[in-house]
Amino acid sequence: MPLLAGGMAVFCCACVLSSCSPDGIHVRFAEVNVPAVSPAPTQTGAGARTSGPTGISEANIPIVRGEDNDMKDLRSCILGHWMHSHEEDAQDVVVYRPADYKFPPSRGRRGFEFREGGKLVYFGIGRADGTEQFSGSWVVESSNRIRIEVNSERIQPFVLQVVSCNDQSLEVRR
Repeated sequence: MPLLAGGMAVFCCACVLSSCSPDGIHVRFAEVNVPAVSPAPTQTGAGARTSGPTGISEANIPIVRGEDNDMKDLRSCILGHWMHSHEEDAQDVVVYRPADYKFPPSRGRRGFEFREGGKLVYFGIGRADGTEQFSGSWVVESSNRIRIEVNSERIQPFVLQVVSCNDQSLEVRR
């Protein structure tokens, strides 16, 4: 890895684009240019300024926003019927959209309907790509964590770590 003045590293990235066709899988390489950016200076010790990470992780900062971009209570933000929009997932984030969102065709979608009083309907992918529903419950454990319990022996209790929530999307850490 080449270093520039000041200890900055230069990274070279390439993307692999693949597509399926009747005669097999086609792979194309595309170069991606990433600008060099020096890290932001941080405060450490007795007023000393250094370069490097701040120690604050974005994973620890929930972003829960309403229509007017103000912070909104997670308990009220998640209420409603959310379906998995797997087309929009990122490396570490799973995206859910309201059930009335115009999704492209898909072979089934998982989702949740969060109801008042901690009641939950879990939507799983059933036989023949259909939907199967299970009742369950939910509770907010902290400012960005929701514990889910589904009334099915096949589905163990789990926690959603909310990254972002607004009227148009619910994003959770993978």
